[in-house]
Amino acid sequence: MIEKLDYSLCTVCRSLFKRGDGGKWGGQVVRQGSRGRHLAKAAEEEKGIVYWLDAQAERGGTAAANDTIYHRRYLCPDCVRALFGGAAAND
Repeated sequence: MIEKLDYSLCTVCRSLFKRGDGGKWGGQVVRQGSRGRHLAKAAEEEKGIVYWLDAQAERGGTAAANDTIYHRRYLCPDCVRALFGGAAAND
């Protein structure tokens, strides 16, 4: 139900935050990318992060690639800033 309202639960602080924006599923989050650039981008834009637990899905025996959608996790903008705020400065 939380997801349907465009909110998500932060993995670190367990607070709810607005994930969607204007009908966009992930308007307030940056998707996990390569080489850590997504961390700096999220900190700069004051957005959250969505990431997937692909390794956990493989260990858990979920065979289909689209099953990993259920292993999606989020960090809220406050936790991104607290944990990775320096990533933008180090880029």
